[in-house]
Amino acid sequence: MALIIQLRSENESLLAEIKGRAGVVRTLLAELPPLALLQADSFKHGQALTAALGGQVELLARLNADPDNLLLLDCDEAADGIAWEFATCADGSFLCAIAGMLRLVDHTAPPAPAGETLHFVALAADPLVDENGQARAGYRLDLDNELKAIRAVLQESGQSLLARRIPPTRQALNKALRSGPAVLHLTCHGDVVTTPSGPLAVLSLEKEDGSADPLTGGDLLKMPPRGVLRMVLLSACHTARGSTQANLARALALNGVPFTVGMQSAFPDPLSDDLAAALYDSLFAGMSFGEALRQARLALAQHPQSMGLPVGYAARDGWKASLPLRAGKPAVAGLVKPGQTALGGEIQPPRPLLGRNRELHQLAKLYSEGQQVLTIAGTGGMGKTALAAAFAERFAWRWPQGVCAYSFASQVNFVDFSAALLRQLLGAEAASQLTGQPAASRRAAILAAAREWDGLWLFDNYESVMQGLALAQNESLTAGEQTLRDEAGPIHRLVSDLANGGATLLLTSRERPAGLRNELLFPPGDDALQGLDAAAGVELFGQHSTQARQDPPGHADFARAIWQAAEGHPLAIALLAGEYDTSPVSRADFLNNWQDELANARRDGLAGHHVTFRVAFERSFSHLPPELQRALARLSIFPFPFFQQAAEQVWAGLPLPGGMQPAQALHELTRRSLLELDANFKDGTPATWRFQPALRQEAARRLDESEREARQNGYAAYGAWFVNLARDEIGKQPAIARLTQASLGELIRLADLQPQENAARYCWLLGIILYQLGFTREADDILGKGAEFAGQSGNDVIRERILFQQARMNILHGNLESAMQFLEECARLAKAEDSQGEYSVILSEMAHIYNTRGDLTRALGLYEESLALKEQLGDKQGKAASLSNMAQVYLTRGDLTRALGLYEESLALKEQLGDKQGKAASLSN
Repeated sequence: MALIIQLRSENESLLAEIKGRAGVVRTLLAELPPLALLQADSFKHGQALTAALGGQVELLARLNADPDNLLLLDCDEAADGIAWEFATCADGSFLCAIAGMLRLVDHTAPPAPAGETLHFVALAADPLVDENGQARAGYRLDLDNELKAIRAVLQESGQSLLARRIPPTRQALNKALRSGPAVLHLTCHGDVVTTPSGPLAVLSLEKEDGSADPLTGGDLLKMPPRGVLRMVLLSACHTARGSTQANLARALALNGVPFTVGMQSAFPDPLSDDLAAALYDSLFAGMSFGEALRQARLALAQHPQSMGLPVGYAARDGWKASLPLRAGKPAVAGLVKPGQTALGGEIQPPRPLLGRNRELHQLAKLYSEGQQVLTIAGTGGMGKTALAAAFAERFAWRWPQGVCAYSFASQVNFVDFSAALLRQLLGAEAASQLTGQPAASRRAAILAAAREWDGLWLFDNYESVMQGLALAQNESLTAGEQTLRDEAGPIHRLVSDLANGGATLLLTSRERPAGLRNELLFPPGDDALQGLDAAAGVELFGQHSTQARQDPPGHADFARAIWQAAEGHPLAIALLAGEYDTSPVSRADFLNNWQDELANARRDGLAGHHVTFRVAFERSFSHLPPELQRALARLSIFPFPFFQQAAEQVWAGLPLPGGMQPAQALHELTRRSLLELDANFKDGTPATWRFQPALRQEAARRLDESEREARQNGYAAYGAWFVNLARDEIGKQPAIARLTQASLGELIRLADLQPQENAARYCWLLGIILYQLGFTREADDILGKGAEFAGQSGNDVIRERILFQQARMNILHGNLESAMQFLEECARLAKAEDSQGEYSVILSEMAHIYNTRGDLTRALGLYEESLALKEQLGDKQGKAASLSNMAQVYLTRGDLTRALGLYEESLALKEQLGDKQGKAASLSN
C-alpha cells in the first residue's frame, strides 16, 4: 500500500498528515523554498521539503516497508504549487528517485474501451512564425530526435499498439483523439499566460501555414470522449505549474485521464528524448505509473536541476493502474513525419534549415490562399533546393497524396522524367508497362492520372529545362546542346499541361519565370530569394568551419563579418569557411582584399549575389594547388553523384599534390566545401560525392573543350565500372538503384564512347539494368545496339547473351514467336562455341515456350536434352530445376506417378545442396 501524505494550507502554514499516523507536521509556507532556489541548489534547499513532508527518517522507513515503493501527495491548491519533486535527503539523493512520487486528484478515471488496440498518438509542433507573422528566433525544438527515440522504444516493446505522428494542428489532434484507448505524447512550446479571468495554460500548435496556433488547456480538455485517453505526456514547458486552471497536467487528470505528466517550469529540450524514452520503456514493460516515472527520473540523474521538473498526476483510485497492454507486434511505421514524400537523393533538406522560417511560412500561406504554381527563383547556391525540400518534408501532410519530387540537376531526359511521374501516379508495375510506349502515349497516361492525383509536384533545377528551350533559337549547336534542346521541349510541354490541368507545382529555377499558367515567382515582391540573416549566417559559418566550432565566442565577430561580406549567400559563406580553415592568412587580414575582388567581378558584368558567390568560389579555387584545380575541373564532367572510382578514372595521369591519394584529394575538396558528400557506406566511410549545381557550373568553366574531350575515355571507363556494379547490386541496394536512376541518360549516351572491345558487353549489362528498372523500350534499343557491336567485333559470346536477354524480354511481353527466334539463334551460337552450360539453359527456355503453347511433347524432349547436359556438367542445381520442369509436364498430362517420382528426385538433390527454399518448393509441389 502506498504512502499517502495529505497536504493542506492553513493560516500561512502547510499541514502535512501521513495517512495512518496521528498528528500533523506544520511548516510555514514562507519557509518552503521556491523552484528557482531548488533548481540552483537542490542539495541545500531540497531537505526543507523533505522535512515538511514528515522528515527523512520516517519517510524512508515507511517507503522501505511499502511493497509499492510509492509516495502519493494529496495536495490542495496552495500545496500543489510547491515543487515537492525536488525534495532531497541528507546525502543529496532525490526522494522522487528513491520512490515513485505522484500527486493525486479527486476524480475517478473511466474504464478504457474494451478489446481495442492501444493507440499511441504523437503531435510535435514548433511554429515557424508567431501570431503576428514574425519569424521565431532562438532555439528550435529537436522534435525528430525525440520521436526517433520513442519509436525505437515502442518497436522493442512487444506490445500490440498502433503508433502514429499526426500533423501539428488542432484539427488533426481532435480527429486523432476520437478513438482509443490512447496514449497522447504532446511535444511543443508551452506557457502560462495572464488573462482577465486568471492564468491560463497554452500550448503552441500550428496552423496549416506553420504559424502559431495557441491551444488552451480548456480546448484540449474538450477534445477526447471520456475514457479514450489513458495517459498523457506533455513534453512542453510550464504544463504543470500554478493553479488548477493553469496546471494543464492536473486539469487533464481531473478530466478523467488516469495518468498525466507535465513540467512545472521550462524543461530543457535536449533532455526530452531521454525522459520520454525511459518513461515509455517502463510503461510498456508493464510497470505502474509511479514506478515508470521514477525510472524516467533516473534517466535525468546527471541533470539535478531538471530531475524534479516532471510532475505526475493520477486519479485517486487509479494510481495502481498501468496501461491496458496486450502482447503483440507494435506498428510504429507511422511514427515519422506526417505526410508522404518521394524526394529522391538529390533533393534533401539540410537539418536544420537555417534562417528560412519566414520563407517556409510564406510558401505554405500562398498555397493556403489558393496559389497553384510557385517558382522559387534565386542565384546558384542561394538555397532554393534546400528551401523547397524542407518545405516538402514539413508540409507534405497538407496534400492527401503527399509530395513527389524530380531534379533536373543531373540530366534533362524526357523518358526518365515521364517514367518517374508514371511510377508515382500508377505504381511501378503499371508504369513499367507504359515506359516502352511512344512518348505521346506516356504523356496522355500521365495527364489522365494526374487529374485524380491530389499532391504537390516539386521540380528542382528547372533552369536546366529553360536553358534547353532557349537553344531552339540557335542554329549552330553541339551534339550535347542538340540533345538538351530535344529533351527540354517535351518536358516543358508536359509540365505546362500539368499546370493547365490544375496541378499544384513548386519549381526552383535560376531562369525565371517558367511561363506556366497561374505561376507566381517566390518570394513575391522580390527579384529573387535573398541571403540569410545574420544569426543564420553566423551559425552556418560555424557548421562549415572547424576552427569556428572549436572557439565560437572568439569567432563571433569574424563570422558576422564573413556573413556581411557574402551578403548572406549560403554557398559563399560555406566556401569562405572552408578557405578560412585552410588559409595561412590571419583572421584580421582574411577579408582585406574583398572589396577589390567584388569590384573586379562587377567589371566582368556580374551583379547582385552572383558577384559574392563568384568571388567566394574564385578565392577557394585560386588557393588550391594547381593539381587540385585541374582535378576539380575534371570532376565537373560528372552531372550525377559519383564513387571514388570516377575520380580515379578522370584523374588518370594527373599527379596529385604532395603524393595525395584520390580519397585524400576528395576529402580535401569536401573540407573546402567545393564538393559535398552524397552518401556513406554502412561503416560510415565516404561512398559517393556530388557537386552543388552552382559549384559544378563554376568548376566546368575552368575546363576547356579540348580537356573535356580528353576526359571522355575516363568518363566512359567509369560508366563501364558502374554498370558492372549496378547489374549485381541494383536489386539489393536501394542506394545503387537511386544512383542508377539519376544517371540513366548519361549511361545510355556512354554506350557510343566505349572502346570497341567492351562496347557490346557494356550494352548487354546496361540492357539488363534498364530492363530491371522497367525501361523496356530503352532496354530493347541498347540491346539492339549491343548486338550490332558484337557482330562488328565478332564477339559471338556476348552476342548470344544479348539475344538471350532479348528473348526473355519478349517472353515477358507475350511475344513468344519473336522470343523463339532469338532463342534458336542463341542455341546455334552456343552450340558453335561448345558452351554446354549456356546451351542447356537456352533449351530450358525454349521448352518453357513449348509448354506455354501446349506442345508438351516438344517441351519434354527439350527438358530431357537439357537434363542430360546438366548431368554431364555435374550441375546439381540445374538438374533439380530440370526435373521439376519435367514433372510439371507430366502433371499437366495427368501422369501423377511420373510427376511425383521426378519431384522426389528434385527434392533429394535440393536436400544434398542444402537448398531450403528449393526443398520447400519441392515439398509443396
